[in-house]
Amino acid sequence: MQEQHPFAKYVAILARGKTKQRHLTVDEAIQSMKMILDGDALPEQIGAFLMLLRLKEEAPEEIAGFTLGSRATFDLPDGIPGVDIDWSSYAGKRIQLPWFILAALALAGAGYRVFMHGTDGHTAGRVYTEETLRQLGIVPANSLSEAADHIGMFNFAYVSLDVLSPKLRELIEFKADPRASITGSQLLTHAQPFQCANNDAGDISSWVHGYPRRRSRHSWPTAYGRLSRGGWRN
Repeated sequence: MQEQHPFAKYVAILARGKTKQRHLTVDEAIQSMKMILDGDALPEQIGAFLMLLRLKEEAPEEIAGFTLGSRATFDLPDGIPGVDIDWSSYAGKRIQLPWFILAALALAGAGYRVFMHGTDGHTAGRVYTEETLRQLGIVPANSLSEAADHIGMFNFAYVSLDVLSPKLRELIEFKADPRASITGSQLLTHAQPFQCANNDAGDISSWVHGYPRRRSRHSWPTAYGRLSRGGWRN
């Protein structure tokens, strides 16, 4: 009898049909995501897993577990600095220009530490953060260690998903694949690689009960609102 692949149990949980199917627990979501990112799941298993998640729709505890599983694979430097704002930027702008970048740089100029992460060019016809930053003369960091240096020097750093997690970039690109994709924007919004190193976003209970509630000290909509009202004070 052929031995079952370790990842097969996670696919089986999602593939039992409407009456027997259930959500993954937080721990199951953590372990399954770590296996995917560590290369311990077969491509066809990943495709089936993501398609079943999409059909079922991801539950809060699954998003929380996938996020924590992803964090466990980040290559974080020692002595990582704290940041005030973790700003995810993945969608790209189709109609408007990315004015939010100016808001982020204004916050950095006011003394607030901003860590931004995103991806570039996965949907045609959109303007992405990285290309805009390069037009402004701001070079993205090539590693999280370099990002830590940029935050120390400029209060701002940008890291592409290719640097943060190449395997997560592959999962985002599954959107163009018939196998469908995990809700990557939700996962990456909460990834917070610098924040999680400082224990500011480690409590997942608020995500599971009343998801989503918490991002970091200041999520970007709150930050922009306070900036527009002139309300920033130390």
